[in-house]
Amino acid sequence: MDNYWDVGASANYDKNQTRAAQDSLFAESLLTLTKIADKKNKIAALTETGNNALKEHDWYSKRLIKPLENYPQLHKIAYIMVWRNANENHFYVPFSGHPATADFIQFMNHELILFENELPKMYQ
Repeated sequence: MDNYWDVGASANYDKNQTRAAQDSLFAESLLTLTKIADKKNKIAALTETGNNALKEHDWYSKRLIKPLENYPQLHKIAYIMVWRNANENHFYVPFSGHPATADFIQFMNHELILFENELPKMYQ
């Protein structure tokens, strides 16, 4: 599932909707994703998401990780991918010195998060 809608993408959501409502819809979407995947014997994944230019400097710790902390059934999600870093105006992972860098590092070090470089060498 791709989801930018419920995680603060300003071009995509109703500006009258509160952040709490967006967060609730995001959690609901992820819960629905895992239920459908289970029912169809598939693997759940959040295949695209992000916050362009990370205008919310706590986006990773407050938007992305919160549902995983609050709903253990979401631990079934195999992977989460944020969109690319194209240039200094269009990016989804903070560059060194960006105000969201510390938040991203906190997210990276969270016990529920595993990056590819932390996986065992499967083909050696």
